[in-house]
Amino acid sequence: MFRSDNLSIKHKLVLMIMGVALFALMFAGAGLMYNHLESFKFNLSQNLSVLAGTIGFNSRAALYFDDRKTGLNTLSSVVEEPQVQFAAIYDIDGNIFVQYSRDPKDPFRKALFVEYGIHFIDEGLEVIKPIILKDKTIGSVYLFSDLREYRSTFRDALMFFGIILALTLVLCLALSIRIQAIISKPILTLAGTAGEISQHSNYSIRVDHAKDDEIGKLYSGFNVMLEAVQNRENELINYKDNLEEIIEQRTRELKMEILLREQTEEKIKRSLKDKEVLLREINHRAKNNMQIISSLLWLQAQKISVKEYADKFQECALRLQTMSMIHENLYDSEHLHDIDLNTLLSKLINNLETSYGLGQRIQFNIKVEPIKLDIEKNMYCGLIAHELISNALLHGFPYGNTGIINISAHFVDQNMVELSIADNGIGLSENFHLENVNTVGLQLVVSLAQDKLKGSLHLKQTQGTEFSITFPID
Repeated sequence: MFRSDNLSIKHKLVLMIMGVALFALMFAGAGLMYNHLESFKFNLSQNLSVLAGTIGFNSRAALYFDDRKTGLNTLSSVVEEPQVQFAAIYDIDGNIFVQYSRDPKDPFRKALFVEYGIHFIDEGLEVIKPIILKDKTIGSVYLFSDLREYRSTFRDALMFFGIILALTLVLCLALSIRIQAIISKPILTLAGTAGEISQHSNYSIRVDHAKDDEIGKLYSGFNVMLEAVQNRENELINYKDNLEEIIEQRTRELKMEILLREQTEEKIKRSLKDKEVLLREINHRAKNNMQIISSLLWLQAQKISVKEYADKFQECALRLQTMSMIHENLYDSEHLHDIDLNTLLSKLINNLETSYGLGQRIQFNIKVEPIKLDIEKNMYCGLIAHELISNALLHGFPYGNTGIINISAHFVDQNMVELSIADNGIGLSENFHLENVNTVGLQLVVSLAQDKLKGSLHLKQTQGTEFSITFPID
């Protein structure tokens, strides 16, 4: 299979020039032949139309008086027109009045068309003209040409065009060979120089050029590239001579860098360990202090005779217990930046069950996805859950009523978490709104949810009370 990609640039240029020339000649020749043949067809159709009109005019009397002899004499005038093979005069009923055939051996050809006018068909050309006498059509004239002269003209024109095309292509070939040398010779010279450089690895060779055209710029760029390669080659030779010394020096530097890095990493590890121990100790001491304060508040509450004040002390003691429990989780956690929310809520409920002495009266349902939060968000979530669950236990199930409290937490999307606490108790009053809460516990819930967690707080009161907080984890 022929592939032009493997041809030399000389042959490619010659083929390109010859292809363009051939296309231009073919296009121009086809246009000229088409124009010539169309002009010939137009003139032929006009001549036959005039001839048919003349025959029709001269045969009016013969057709009117049914003089077939005179009509045949009139029709025989087509003998002088060699392009007419068949002719006929029809009466008004479409019957042949007289007819003519140039070759008596050929059967007469009847008209394919009945409409008046000029009709080009596959076999030739038909011309049908009406015969009019006193503004009345009394018959028609039919002429048929098989376009032999047209076909002969087409063959002659095609032969002439072929001869001209062949001569022109020979001339174009000679010119293209001369023209391509102007372009291909410098490129071939450059290719030969590149081959010599590649074979002998001699980068000191340069290409001489005197022109300032694109080829000259290519030569200049090639020489600049050779100079750069030669300089790089010299640098590599010098570098190779000093390679062992460079490797030894670099090895010493790397060993020193590794030693320094190991010492630095060890210092960082010790510093992190010390800080982690210190942080755990601080949280442990904070937990112990909170437990002491909580115990003092419980003791003080037992000595207060006014129940309202005693309850306030107990609420503060419970809040401190919750904060102490969170610090205890932090102390027990392996990582300080991600504490499990499920563990926190489970311990919180156990503490509240013990503190309120619920027994089996209240059922807790916990459904919490694996959610890891930092210490700050865990603290806020624990305090919110403590306030809402305590509020439900104190006010949602009066007179020792039984009930259910549902605690759930799940991801709303990749970065948002929803914490929900719902009970089936007696619910809040109809006039209750989150915008105008007046109790310390709920004010704390609103503040923590909106200001600290940067979330939104929602309230539903259907068959009990449900608080839901949606907040980002980052």
